[in-house]
Amino acid sequence: MSVWFGNRNRPHIHLTRFRNGKHMRIQTYGMTGTLRMAAWLAICLAGAFPVGLAAADTGKCDSLEPLEWLVGEWQTSAGPVIAVESWTRVAPGTFEGYGEARSAETGKVTNRETLRLVEMSGEVFYIAMVAHNDFPVPFRLTACSGGTFEFENPGHDFPTRIAYRRTPPDRFVVMVSNADGGGFSLDFGRPPVTAPNTALPADATNELADR
Repeated sequence: MSVWFGNRNRPHIHLTRFRNGKHMRIQTYGMTGTLRMAAWLAICLAGAFPVGLAAADTGKCDSLEPLEWLVGEWQTSAGPVIAVESWTRVAPGTFEGYGEARSAETGKVTNRETLRLVEMSGEVFYIAMVAHNDFPVPFRLTACSGGTFEFENPGHDFPTRIAYRRTPPDRFVVMVSNADGGGFSLDFGRPPVTAPNTALPADATNELADR
């Protein structure tokens, strides 16, 4: 099934649902990056994208205020690799960030992803943009309690879940996983950080870039 959003002779979206009903292809034409992301998220919120999640508890999980502690730079180390995550509040309902993997020896960036946290229509989304994906991948905030914030997208290949758990006074653990429990975790702190990540597999640098 194919659906066109907008006039074909103007900036528009072409949405294709495949026969299995579980996957979609979204193509944009004549749109800037900002407009493309806004349109893409509008489709998610309208239910056209098969996220299939219940809405977050709007009494507790409908704003970025509980995540203010995330703003700033964080680091973790795993042998020859240093992972960096950084967040900046750019608007009342938007955080922009990035994740990087760097060589501990040379400082060279080997992987990078662009991240965003946004409030939209009473919900919060974690959005990751990586080089091999044509479109940002959204994860809906589905639970937030006890310092743990869980973002899910069961329609994504890997991961389907990203969870941030704050561990005061100044650390957090990010858990990247699938429904079957496979995945990895990273223990971040304010730089400089020397504590190793015992749960980090050898290929976690590539997995981190793919989330």
